[in-house]
Amino acid sequence: MSGIRWRSLRTKIIAWSFVPTAIILVAVAMVTYYAYQQVTEELVIERDQDLTRLSARQLATALAEYSDILAVEARTAGSYRGHPAVQRTILKRAGNRLVVFDGGVLTLNTFGTVVASEPERPEILGQDWSNRAYFRQMVRSPGPVFSDIVTDGPQGLDVIVVAVPITGDQGEFLGTMAGMFRLGATTVSAFYGSIVKLRIGESGNTYLVDGSGRVIYHSDANYVGQDFSSQPVVQQVLTGKRGAIRTRDLDGRDIVAGFAPVPGKPWGLVTEESWATLTNSSQGYRRFLLVLLALGVLVPALVVAIGVRRITSPI
Repeated sequence: MSGIRWRSLRTKIIAWSFVPTAIILVAVAMVTYYAYQQVTEELVIERDQDLTRLSARQLATALAEYSDILAVEARTAGSYRGHPAVQRTILKRAGNRLVVFDGGVLTLNTFGTVVASEPERPEILGQDWSNRAYFRQMVRSPGPVFSDIVTDGPQGLDVIVVAVPITGDQGEFLGTMAGMFRLGATTVSAFYGSIVKLRIGESGNTYLVDGSGRVIYHSDANYVGQDFSSQPVVQQVLTGKRGAIRTRDLDGRDIVAGFAPVPGKPWGLVTEESWATLTNSSQGYRRFLLVLLALGVLVPALVVAIGVRRITSPI
């Protein structure tokens, strides 16, 4: 009976002296782990936000090259006061320089009528295109314009239009020169090449949407042309917001999505990176924290048990 009582006493001493300490250790470890998680998430989101914003600026700079190419030819066309026959000749002679526009190049006069095309598209000559959004914007505020996805390409193909104003010697508006890029071109495309060579979001998905939420470019070409307007990040970027949030992709995977509008364009850039990939480097620290927690529980328990045994044995 005596031995049982002393063993019970020893157990009580260990329990009363160690259990509160163990509870405190576990609480401290949990708070530390939670704080570490929060700091990691904030740093990852901030990093993704900055990278997406910088990538959007780089993309805008790269695409400005195409409006510059058109602007050179537009100045030449403006010096001839918009005569249709001359406009067609100008486009024909500039064919080699305009070959980057795989959807062709058009010239619209002051009233929005198609007066020239390269390669030739006789079926649209004389058509009234004054209702095109890019032409209306040009009339309101002459300057380089990048359109949303439109069906103005050869045989009604989806294209992106880059338009610049044709102006006279006094700066008067004489018409518009419009270069077109085919959407999702499977051949070598200068437009898509400009996006790919920026190496945006190499470790995840990247996509570019137009002002209505349709996909212009996606790391997975199968999504090009699809409507992403229902995606929360797309809705935010199309209102001019920039930032990054932790969310889920179309496959339900946990990701961090960064988003930013492309300067000077009605478009938005979105980058997606796997949360597991982003936090992979921190897994080692998590395991180390768990090891410390286990040692913080086991070592004191062992020390207390030995100490109590030595104290109670003589009794």
